[in-house]
Amino acid sequence: MRQDADPGLFGPRSVTWQLHSDPVMWIAGVRALWLQALHPVAVRGVMINSSFRQDPWGRLMRTANFVGTLSYGTTDA
Repeated sequence: MRQDADPGLFGPRSVTWQLHSDPVMWIAGVRALWLQALHPVAVRGVMINSSFRQDPWGRLMRTANFVGTLSYGTTDA
């Protein structure tokens, strides 16, 4: 990474970058979604406010894109 490059909200030496670069995070992410699905209030919120039923794969990809941008994107992103 260039010295003058925007490291984003966390930067390459952060715990966020270290954890999210580990392939196990894909398993952990799916596990977190399953645990979230066990909580009735969380499920109700998803059903009311999400396009999950109409486009589950698209919803998952938008969430993954959000997490990736938040973790690795520039501050402006």
